[in-house]
Amino acid sequence: MINYLQITPDLLTYVRECSAPESDALRGLRERTAALPEAMMQVPPEQGRLLTLLTLLTGARRVLEIGVFTGYSTLCLATGVPADGTVLGIERNQQWLDIARPFWDRAGVGDRIETVTGEAEQVLDAMTDPFDLIFIDADKERYDHYYEAALRLARPGALVIVDNTLHFGRVVDPEAPTDDPEYERMRPQYRALDRLNRKIAVDPRVDCGMVPAFDGLTLCRVRESGDQGGVIDGAWPEPKRQPSTVPTAGL
Repeated sequence: MINYLQITPDLLTYVRECSAPESDALRGLRERTAALPEAMMQVPPEQGRLLTLLTLLTGARRVLEIGVFTGYSTLCLATGVPADGTVLGIERNQQWLDIARPFWDRAGVGDRIETVTGEAEQVLDAMTDPFDLIFIDADKERYDHYYEAALRLARPGALVIVDNTLHFGRVVDPEAPTDDPEYERMRPQYRALDRLNRKIAVDPRVDCGMVPAFDGLTLCRVRESGDQGGVIDGAWPEPKRQPSTVPTAGL
């Protein structure tokens, strides 16, 4: 059995010391967002750097982000596209976009970023132009719709990145009994993500892999028609769920 690292505060500090430093714009945006009640929705610097690297590695010129929040991940993606590239972000909260724009401009990539304000489902349904990389990080209960839209809009060979696919680890058993009202409120999200994770795992349209880092990150390469990609003979066995309970305190 693989023993994954326990990320302690000291180890996280070490990781940040040994990684490319945040730009002044990224750091300023992170600090500005930290004052918001929804600050936990922002991707951490390590994930942001990974998004930049994935954009660079794929050579993406047209990037779609579904769910912008205050634009930290958007800025990371825009840093990775070439000077004539474009990141199109969909966000329903204009106030969050108003926070983001000055930092994008400060970083010198504001001209690469376009935004659409509105409900992602409606915006996506009206889109037709293809993208090289798509990052999904919005309403979890609608992830399946976003995923299907992403596959429709992705060019062959494009990368689709799905965030929060482990969602606090609760996708393991979304039906775990609990009397915690917050867990019950979030349960539809855990169910939706569990269904999507299992769908992606056997989806013949993509090559995929789930990374147990951050809050779970799933990477999907969109296959060309007739492309078998890295498919493995046979299928993953259906896991046997073990009965579990959710603690009522400390969540």
